[in-house]
Amino acid sequence: MDPSTLIQYRDELADLMRERFGPKKDRPVRYLAAFSLTSKTVDLLREGDFAAVPRAALRGERESRGPDRPVGWSSSDYFGLALQTDLGELDAVEGRREAWHIMCAMRSILTGDLFSPFVRCAYDAWENTVEVVHRVPARV
Repeated sequence: MDPSTLIQYRDELADLMRERFGPKKDRPVRYLAAFSLTSKTVDLLREGDFAAVPRAALRGERESRGPDRPVGWSSSDYFGLALQTDLGELDAVEGRREAWHIMCAMRSILTGDLFSPFVRCAYDAWENTVEVVHRVPARV
């Protein structure tokens, strides 16, 4: 991914986190780990693939709480299925399988009601970044 896009994304995520979760000193330390993990995921994936990761994670969370869920399925199982549906085989492109593991680790770190709001924030930051990157002409 383009380094300027990475920098823009990290800045946008930090701004949205401050807006939604308050100053860094008032946030649970778990959000610091989540920020780092999200930044690593952006480093690993192509732009198109990254957008699918938080979308699939949110869908996995929602479906894992549904009334018709199979016994024994976790949000990680639903997330993996949603990610494969959106991107195809995880091992087909480098970084996808690692992104799945990172998001599962993040799910373990952001327990309770912390996970979905953070992932929503990460996805919104991505949408804002894409909007800014496409709006601002590239420097030559």
